[in-house]
Amino acid sequence: ERRPGGDPDARRAGDVRLFDAVREIIGAQGLHAPVVAAYWPLAGEPDPRAAIADWHARGWTIALPRVQDRARPLVFCAWAPGERMADGLMRTREPAECRACVPRVLVIPSSDSMRAGIGWLGGGFYDRTLSTLADEGRPVLSIGVAHDDAESGARAGGP
Repeated sequence: ERRPGGDPDARRAGDVRLFDAVREIIGAQGLHAPVVAAYWPLAGEPDPRAAIADWHARGWTIALPRVQDRARPLVFCAWAPGERMADGLMRTREPAECRACVPRVLVIPSSDSMRAGIGWLGGGFYDRTLSTLADEGRPVLSIGVAHDDAESGARAGGP
């Protein structure tokens, strides 16, 4: 989705279109009430918060990532709109209480080029997480989201 400059209304409208497309991709997989790992946006990333509320209202379980430390895969915490958030590592926000769950779908942000690694600042968090899920035999649909000045895509399976 094109980053619509500095106009907040245009930016929100672009994010709505982007995450409507994500919902259609998930729906096309035939997944009913999936566990979807989204993210709390950092500056420059597409903002999924309105979509998260919509998905939750549709009966989808929402999970948000928690960074355990810089060298380990992410843990996903079930979360519902209105539940408390806390500061996490890497300037992130995460559920204050973690009810660990395993997602079937990962929505992965990118604010710059994905050449440095997907997700937060190229830190390898999602790379490690996708690899671990694949090694454990847990099928996952990963959907990369970005504004059009970054690369994006969707792929099923592991890394």
